[in-house]
Amino acid sequence: MPQVSDIADAVEYAVDTPQYVNIGLIELLPTLQVPGGLRTGKRVGDEVVLTGNK
Repeated sequence: MPQVSDIADAVEYAVDTPQYVNIGLIELLPTLQVPGGLRTGKRVGDEVVLTGNK
């Protein structure tokens, strides 16, 4: 998943472009995209908590 530093890098890139470059939209997506959704699991103690779409 994209991290905060990835967002910061994209903003820095947009701000540092020359004046003649127009950036109208920045869209950041994870490279892992699964049709129908993605569920992730996180271990909390002895349990696994699932998040995301089924």
